[in-house]
Amino acid sequence: MLQYGYVVKIHKLFTKRSFSLGHQAFLLYEWTEFETMSNVSTPRTADKILLDEFLVARSKILEIAATLDRLDMAPGDVGSMQQMQRLKAGIEILQDSHGKKAERVQLLMSREYDPCWRTNLNVDAGRLPAS
Repeated sequence: MLQYGYVVKIHKLFTKRSFSLGHQAFLLYEWTEFETMSNVSTPRTADKILLDEFLVARSKILEIAATLDRLDMAPGDVGSMQQMQRLKAGIEILQDSHGKKAERVQLLMSREYDPCWRTNLNVDAGRLPAS
């Protein structure tokens, strides 16, 4: 099955940052990478997608594995915590044979929509009224 998708382009931007340490000021020049996505009108093949995205996916899997290792080595038990149960359920979604994995993981990890979310989460607190 061919899929339409997005191509991520990496751009490098030379940025200047300043910071102070006590009475001394420093300038730090560095290359900053940022990504833009553009819609692709021609589909990529599965092998092209895998080759393009393998290293990023690999690094994310390693991050998750490292987090799980740290949890295993730490004192205490988090198995009954909601966050741990959601992580395990998300990993199960990744391993099943059904489609729409990103959508299902997003729904698993998200709150249900609350029409009064601004009030309930106190989002507008401290904000000046619109004039």
